[in-house]
Amino acid sequence: MSNQNEERSILRGRTLKVYQYVVRSKDPARVREIQRHLEFSSPSLVVYHLEKLKEKGLIREEAMGYVADKVILKNLIRLRNSLIPRFFFYSLFFTLGLVIELTVLLPNIVTKEYFVAVIFTLLAAVGFGIETYLQWRRI
Repeated sequence: MSNQNEERSILRGRTLKVYQYVVRSKDPARVREIQRHLEFSSPSLVVYHLEKLKEKGLIREEAMGYVADKVILKNLIRLRNSLIPRFFFYSLFFTLGLVIELTVLLPNIVTKEYFVAVIFTLLAAVGFGIETYLQWRRI
């Protein structure tokens, strides 16, 4: 198994939640802070997941806590301290395309080609919008 596949294989369940928390943190994340935020029953559970992530080189320990050393979240893009689904940008692109089609590119006589183009753009915007919503719920 390749190194990247190994990294992704541990990113599930509570380990994924801990990793996402560390990635989003502005400051180094501390064990008790992670425990409270993710509602773990004990700090030792947090340490267990942090050690798994540290072994794979995804996070590192600093004097003040843990920081993300490598960001590998499938279909997510990190902007500052936010994780944004990649599909959000596709949804935005097709939504803007639809607005342009319905305003700037609106012909005097609506042809079937124009109608098909609008329907295609609408379906793409809705499809990517639904995917974005579903991924945001999983974050």
